[in-house]
Amino acid sequence: MFAWRSVFGLLAIVLAIAGCSSDASRDEEEESFDYGRDEMKGAIEGTWEGSAKPGAGSDAPSSVSLTLTYSASDVGTLCNNRVLSRDSVHGVIAPRCMDMSSMNVSGTLTSLHAATSNPAQNVAVRGSFSVMSLRFTGGGHLQAEFDGGTLGAELSSDVLTGSVARADGTTSFEFELRRKK
Repeated sequence: MFAWRSVFGLLAIVLAIAGCSSDASRDEEEESFDYGRDEMKGAIEGTWEGSAKPGAGSDAPSSVSLTLTYSASDVGTLCNNRVLSRDSVHGVIAPRCMDMSSMNVSGTLTSLHAATSNPAQNVAVRGSFSVMSLRFTGGGHLQAEFDGGTLGAELSSDVLTGSVARADGTTSFEFELRRKK
């Protein structure tokens, strides 16, 4: 009888360990990114061209182009994508890092005012392109700064849609750009 208890006890321990290890490996599989730097670079790098419409109280350029390239980063990640607690019984929500990839970009924003005699203005931009998912569908968020303002845009279906804001936060102009072929 004692031998059977030992066998059942050992079997229970083996099954518990196997169950935990399979859950851990499944979590690892579920939490891995399906893309890398090359896919993100391919999605955002290049020259984007299109038109602009004015923001409130602004005279917008008639055409806009944005040239972006990858810029190597000198920072490392501060966290990984692990759940720190699973206490769903008591409704506790634990801190968690976000499933996100980000890469630095730099480039030039060029705007041309066709309605006036103003020549094209070239402004250096520097920022980041981020994807908020473990899966990459070709889209993401661009956030960049330049002297005198910020640029924010969403990339979706090969269209970059966003706005340029002045230092005071007011929208200077909105744009819709497509990659130059």
